[in-house]
Amino acid sequence: FPPEDVKSASPKGRRSNLQAKTVGMQFKSQLVGLMKKVELTDPHYIRCLKPNDSAKPKTIVRRRMTEQLRYSGVLEAIRVARMGFPVRLDLNLFFKRYRLLLQNQPEIILAWNINHFSSSQIQTACTKFIDLLLSSKNTKSQDRRETSRVIRILHSQNNPPALDFSRTDVQMGLSKIFLRKSAHDVLEANRVFIDSATATFLQSAIRCHQRRSYYLLFRYAAGYVQRIYRGYKGRERWWGLREDVAADLLTNNIRMLLVQN
Repeated sequence: FPPEDVKSASPKGRRSNLQAKTVGMQFKSQLVGLMKKVELTDPHYIRCLKPNDSAKPKTIVRRRMTEQLRYSGVLEAIRVARMGFPVRLDLNLFFKRYRLLLQNQPEIILAWNINHFSSSQIQTACTKFIDLLLSSKNTKSQDRRETSRVIRILHSQNNPPALDFSRTDVQMGLSKIFLRKSAHDVLEANRVFIDSATATFLQSAIRCHQRRSYYLLFRYAAGYVQRIYRGYKGRERWWGLREDVAADLLTNNIRMLLVQN
């Protein structure tokens, strides 16, 4: 026979446990498990747009796409975000990313390496960078002869937009800097321009070194071939002169013998 505690907990206890776990408790436990999974992940929400109403591949109707973006509130959200400060960067990242815009400023005025700086020093350096950038925008447009050789490479091809934005478009925080879209676009365009000019300068230097190496190699090879050919022609002339001298000597000896006889 089973013990008394087993008898008392067998059918009636199981029934009470099943009855205690209601549908609301199951939903609550599932919701708690779902929230734990969401907190452990980094979710990204994707809004799907219908490219055309005929369900054809590789066909995009511009008007239909614009209507979906407008009616779903995406364009309005972008407009509201652009009115504020949508671009937020760490102070350390901002300074390292855009310090090259003032490459004419020496190390004494504005530092290049801020890895050993504290948070307050980095904030001061970023504030000084913005002030120098806005104060030097007029002088840079007036006299471009003072710019470096890297910057002068692409001035005749594609000039970047002028660094013309208001000081209020940039707000400094304790650990981040807040930029309006217009100010960020100007800074990024100038940074891309300088990167492109630097890449062009490096490519030209590497190509110059390669072509010069090829030229020196070909010049040495041409000189080596010329030396061999000139040596061959010189030896040929020398053998010709030697044969002429030998022929004259032989002729004189024969004539001498004939005269003696």
